[in-house]
Amino acid sequence: MPLKPDQTLLHYRLIDKIGEGGMGVVWSAEDSVLKRTVAVKFLPQEVAENAERLARFQREAQLLASLNHPNIAAVYGLHEADDHRFIAMEMISGEDLAQRLTRGPIPLDEALAMAQSIARALEAAHESGVIHRDLKPANIKLTDDGNIKVLDFGLAKALDNVSDSGHASMSPTLTTPATLAGTILGTAAYMSPEQAKGKPADRRVDIWSFGCVLFEMLTGARPFQGDGISETLASVIMGAPAMEQLPDRLPPGILRLLNRCLEKDPQRRLRDIGEARFLIEETLAGRAEGTAAQPEAAVSSSRKGVSFILTASIALAAAVMAAGIIIFTGPWFSPTTHRPVRFHAGVPAGVTLRPIGGGAGPVAVSPDGRHVIFGGFTEDGSNPLFVRSLDTLEARPISGTNGGSRPFWSHDSRMVAFFANGKLRKIDLAGGPPLTLCDAPSGRGGTWNADDVIVFSPDSESGLHRVAAAGGESTPVSVLDEALGEETHRYPHFLPDGRHFIYLARVLPKGDESVQTTLYAASLDNDQRQLVLRAESQGYFDSGHLLFLRETTLMAQPFDPASLTTTGDPFPIVESVQFDKRFSRGSFSAGGGVVAFHSGASRQEAVFQWVNRQGQAEETVGKNATQSGPQISPDGGRIAFNLIDPETGNWDIWIHELERGVQTRLTFGDTIQGGPKWSPDGKTILFASDATGDFDLYMKSASGTGQETLVLDTEGGAVFSDDWTPDGRQVLFRHRGENTNGWDVGMVDLETGEQQALLSTTYDEFSPRLSPDGRWLAYVSNESGRGEVYVAPFPSLDGKWQISTEGGEEPLWSPTGDELYYLLSPGTIMAADMSVRGESLAPGSARPLFDATFSHELGSSYTISPDGQRFLLNVIPDGDATNHVTVLLDWLGDSKS
Repeated sequence: MPLKPDQTLLHYRLIDKIGEGGMGVVWSAEDSVLKRTVAVKFLPQEVAENAERLARFQREAQLLASLNHPNIAAVYGLHEADDHRFIAMEMISGEDLAQRLTRGPIPLDEALAMAQSIARALEAAHESGVIHRDLKPANIKLTDDGNIKVLDFGLAKALDNVSDSGHASMSPTLTTPATLAGTILGTAAYMSPEQAKGKPADRRVDIWSFGCVLFEMLTGARPFQGDGISETLASVIMGAPAMEQLPDRLPPGILRLLNRCLEKDPQRRLRDIGEARFLIEETLAGRAEGTAAQPEAAVSSSRKGVSFILTASIALAAAVMAAGIIIFTGPWFSPTTHRPVRFHAGVPAGVTLRPIGGGAGPVAVSPDGRHVIFGGFTEDGSNPLFVRSLDTLEARPISGTNGGSRPFWSHDSRMVAFFANGKLRKIDLAGGPPLTLCDAPSGRGGTWNADDVIVFSPDSESGLHRVAAAGGESTPVSVLDEALGEETHRYPHFLPDGRHFIYLARVLPKGDESVQTTLYAASLDNDQRQLVLRAESQGYFDSGHLLFLRETTLMAQPFDPASLTTTGDPFPIVESVQFDKRFSRGSFSAGGGVVAFHSGASRQEAVFQWVNRQGQAEETVGKNATQSGPQISPDGGRIAFNLIDPETGNWDIWIHELERGVQTRLTFGDTIQGGPKWSPDGKTILFASDATGDFDLYMKSASGTGQETLVLDTEGGAVFSDDWTPDGRQVLFRHRGENTNGWDVGMVDLETGEQQALLSTTYDEFSPRLSPDGRWLAYVSNESGRGEVYVAPFPSLDGKWQISTEGGEEPLWSPTGDELYYLLSPGTIMAADMSVRGESLAPGSARPLFDATFSHELGSSYTISPDGQRFLLNVIPDGDATNHVTVLLDWLGDSKS
């Protein structure tokens, strides 16, 4: 039905058509419920009639509606009425930037103020996981009250035919009559080179477009032009902007910013729009304070000689000189500057950060406030720690830290200690291999003083220990208070005198009580301790304050380290910091006046996705949730999986019936219960539970009836379920070895209870998987220095074959046993043919099947259907990943006394 004025759709009365283009038709309308004028954007018919694209659009619209920022046009809702689907949006009065540019370039200070607002809008969207993809002057409104509003965030992606696959249709939508179905879409003059080539887009495409818009505001001309779309795209890919058109006396920091934004190689492009916003703010502040401009000749010379590959330190130093102020804290801090500065810590392309609930430790700020460390997965399958120096624009991996977690710094900020493979280790950032200091089976944080004493938590169920930074045997430094019911002391942090430290004590819940957590202060010189405050997370001392979490809000409270007492009321610093309730830790750190944190959901939501052998996505199972470990029943009709309770942080096992789409809970209680494994007959589920404080093996009827039965109690160790023998008489498990201090593999007979050691060496062996005929055992070992997949004859284990060559985890046999699959981090399913020749195995070379964005929560990431034709993956929904660390400089700001 055609649209017409005064037509009413739901509670919207159409007034007048105000625009039309690739995004659809836009009308002004009156909202009769809220009595306001809105913009109503109708979806193109090809979107409204395509179920897949419509579902995608609905997901994007929901995400867009969550954006709340003064420089972003608000999305009120997605509606359907009379066969029309439309979005109700904020009505913005005033001209757009494209109309303003028809009158020529914009004066420098006015253009920078506009660019500052645009950068703020992009920064807010990027922090919420939204990429604009179609930033251009026509999508930027200049309101009547002098504000800036950016329109159509994410709609280019929402209207596309497919997900980010590199297809040409993933480019932004074109709003000119030249739009043709099947061609590269987009306003060509503002497209990044990677979009023009049809490659996948990330937030750096917005940074490119921002540079184009800023260039046009300053010059009145587009940086890339042509007689048509093809010529313009050729200019984007091959040409260079006419930098001589820029205004004379342009601040050199802005010139360098343009060069960084318009770098054709996305690997060398400015990585975070927050840094652009910060530089513009400081440039405006310097101009307002009367900072002298650079002479014209010098600017012209720099314009001719500047390289697109400027080092970050030069760029930052130039920005500092242009602004006439010092921007960092620590020894560079200017006492007259009280404005907190926020930016992202430059996570390298291809690196995926884990949510803190997925096993990664908190970020770590160096004591001098100059560096930040965090962990992440790389495309080559490794999981190192990364260090970002705040005078550079990108983090670098630290060689030798693969698998490292919970890093902490030496007192002089030169070395880093971390936990890996059951050991506490240290490494010099200037170079050299990591050195092992002592045993730490499952470390829970540490701290390092000027006397080279390290205080650390060696595991999850003991007091704190101390060890010399040179290494050796560790000795206890705190004792659990059994009368209080304390289960652990963890996350120590030295105070300025280097003798006293704070730490978190946890008391186990009783009955309906919750876990109690308290920050205490203690000393290396005696066994006394002093209660400091009740807190839900670890604490840090910085700039005269204790920093800690209340739920997901980072708080600061004045604290006197001499008397070990608080001296004022707490106040909030940052909201939405990742918080792992189960482990009482937040993903934040502080040092030298700098705070770093990881925002977003502490537990990564995922969805179970069917994928065929070619990697083509099919239907999903269930809904998005913090879930993991999918396991398909032998008959293919049910899925057992782990699901977290968001309130308690506890895991339970649920079962999803595929035919009816019904989910039922199998396990109950205030504990972690996970890692389900079906028995060969599909009647019983084996799993691990920490109901007694340690992880033990249990099994329960898959029907949900009856109580769980204890299978194996290792009396103080941790044991996890892995597999059944084909006859269902024995189960394989992994556990912490008493003598090896690492992961070992064992087997227990369900009838006799007799245990048998299978793999027990000084290395870690885990993830045992038996072939369907029970003749071959696949497992993972780090004997080569990283996890690799091996296969050995079973039960003799006489000899072995290495299957993976570039790292591997989670081996899984095909139902027929003629293939072995494994996961190459961060998300490639590999396959190797398994041929048997007599009594020997003849494995083939591993080959990649497909890639996916896996969630790294508790348990396995994938499983395979009984017919071997489809994989069920535990994947992160498109656009849901939070992949940045935020740094806050001068976090006290105007709160300083």
